[in-house]
Amino acid sequence: MKPLKFSVRAVAALAAFAIPVVVLAAADTPLSVIPDSADVVIRLKKPKATLDALVRTSAGFDTKFGAEMKKYVSAIGGMIGNPQGAGVDSNKDWYIAYYFKPGKPSGIVYAIPHTNAANLEKGVKESLGAKARFKTHEKWTFYSDNDDAMTLALDGINGTAASIEKRLDADALAVFDRHDIGMIVNVRHLTEDVYQLEMETYQSVLQAIQSDIAATKLASPGLADIKQLFQFYAETFELGLSGISNIDHITGGASLKGAGVDAEQMIQLKDGASTEMLFTADSASTIPLLEKLPTGRLMYVGMSGPVRLWNATRLQMARLSTPDQAAAAKAIQGFSEFGEIKFGTQAAAFHIGDPKEGLIRTVTVTETSSPETTHSVMRNSLAVLHPAAISLSATSEVTEEGEDLEGHKIDVVRLKLNESKDAAPQLWQKFLQGLFRGNEAGTMRVGYLPDALVETVGGGSDAMTEALQGLSRAPEASNGKAGAAAAAPKSNAAFSGPRGRVAPTANVVVMVDAAALTAELMRVGADLLGSAIPVQSDQIKKLGLKRSYMSLSIAAEEKGVRLKVHVPTNQLQSMSKVWPLLEKVLPKLGLSSGTMGPGAGPMPGATPP
Repeated sequence: MKPLKFSVRAVAALAAFAIPVVVLAAADTPLSVIPDSADVVIRLKKPKATLDALVRTSAGFDTKFGAEMKKYVSAIGGMIGNPQGAGVDSNKDWYIAYYFKPGKPSGIVYAIPHTNAANLEKGVKESLGAKARFKTHEKWTFYSDNDDAMTLALDGINGTAASIEKRLDADALAVFDRHDIGMIVNVRHLTEDVYQLEMETYQSVLQAIQSDIAATKLASPGLADIKQLFQFYAETFELGLSGISNIDHITGGASLKGAGVDAEQMIQLKDGASTEMLFTADSASTIPLLEKLPTGRLMYVGMSGPVRLWNATRLQMARLSTPDQAAAAKAIQGFSEFGEIKFGTQAAAFHIGDPKEGLIRTVTVTETSSPETTHSVMRNSLAVLHPAAISLSATSEVTEEGEDLEGHKIDVVRLKLNESKDAAPQLWQKFLQGLFRGNEAGTMRVGYLPDALVETVGGGSDAMTEALQGLSRAPEASNGKAGAAAAAPKSNAAFSGPRGRVAPTANVVVMVDAAALTAELMRVGADLLGSAIPVQSDQIKKLGLKRSYMSLSIAAEEKGVRLKVHVPTNQLQSMSKVWPLLEKVLPKLGLSSGTMGPGAGPMPGATPP
């Protein structure tokens, strides 16, 4: 499937506009006449009020960014092919529909409310030229300089084509309508009509690859089973392709509220498709394990549903990728017993700590009601399950019941980096190796409780002790069932506030302080790589970032999957502090800031996208 050819300028501009306004009645929109041959439909709600508020909000956390945004906003007319905004009503919603064709530029049809249709047409012709075609329908003017796209739009207006609105149920329409930026992606049309040939080609290629793998003799002294590993990758890609084919449409939206930016996305599946392929049969949960983890960490992930899928993938990848064939052979026994384990919810925390105790710091707690089987699987798999073993040339040394903490026998797995005799490692290799050096760097501890499995990496025995103490103070395990204690610590407003802005019950919840995480990675890079990173660690420390979290939830519903995202205002403020330093680092990583962030490149100007 070829990439969708969105107008980058149009999407970038639209994605920035957000302010709560009153939702228009369905009858006061052109959506009912936009045909279901449209591949993407974008709606900007009441542009004048939205853009004015955007400038005020931007200036509120960064005056420079606010001034820059004001320049972009003044050129918004260029995005719709009407630089001066002649005859345009900026107090009503604007709609833009995209029509794709493989190998050709996308066709764009604008549906813009007018105060004076003749003036609007004149203003557009001065920009798009005489080839532009127009059609007035009620209070909107439809126009385009693409004949094919305009012909399809006229089919909808004339009633000879079904409306895209008819494809959406009430939930999908609500997501599209209630936000200040709305978007519909007509996935069924894209996969079954526009890119049908590409979809079939990719499917054939994947099948051919799997046949070639099955017929080829593959061997490697460094991998337990390279043939199975390639097969695993091929099957994973095939599953992803199948998943795309099961989607009917996606609706989404974003709004700027007082507390930050809220975004929502609804993935609607075709009739007969099931969300079980993503989340198994486990129900959504408040994921109370999140409140049992240590506070103040950079990132949290909670799961209720895909726990089995995640752990099975982790175990399979580890045993197929480890250079220690003896350990891999032992792990096969653990993998065969894996299906007997009954999982509940899982929660993990990530942090960057003291180098002596391990820069990489993780805590993972998994509810399980099969303690003996869990113990057996882990014991057979410990040597290959270390999270760094796949990325580094390393071996693991396992000490069973090496420590006694909080009344529990703890297995200890120490990572031993293999010193390379080859040429000096590349920059990223040097950075990665540096993360796992130190007395406790890369050391994993595993504790077995009657109702949970506890894993820590880095932080020494203190990290495991802290995790076990947190579990002993927490409510009883919910085993994935909703209705237990609140999912966030009541005393941690930075965590509980953003957590409350996404779904209370979900299959996946992610909380991340993205600004602080980026800053910490730059600080560590500066310490490990010196002058190779054009930022000093003292510069990072002087930013004075306060902990705040972006939040995301994924919840399986009867007809599809719903995603919600919240970015609090203080996280946006932190990002504005981090960005100037990140701009200096990106070129060293082979990336250009010219395509990212404020001031990154041309926003919509005097010409349409």
